[in-house]
Amino acid sequence: MSSPHDEKLPPGKAKSAAPNIEEYQLGVWLLRLDRDRVLGKGKLWDNIRKALPLYYSLILEIYRIAPRLFTFFILTQIWQGVEDALQMQFSSRVLKAVSTPDLRCSMD
Repeated sequence: MSSPHDEKLPPGKAKSAAPNIEEYQLGVWLLRLDRDRVLGKGKLWDNIRKALPLYYSLILEIYRIAPRLFTFFILTQIWQGVEDALQMQFSSRVLKAVSTPDLRCSMD
């Protein structure tokens, strides 16, 4: 009797070994990882290196289509990062001012 996992493979194709699955209990979650599919550091950097020319050509093509809009988008993204940093700096100053008691003011 054959099980549902027994599949007909084309001639010349060998059935691969069983997957190497690791299980981790993270709180109430059970995480299962197939170790054969996890990317190592070398393979990850190799994939990034291979993809960089594609990203570069994509950016150039977007710039060629709408240079002003692309420039405006890049400037707004830079400003958004600066704005977040400034907001955190000012919030930190306000919190310090509120948390430290003013010694000149006395409560009589």
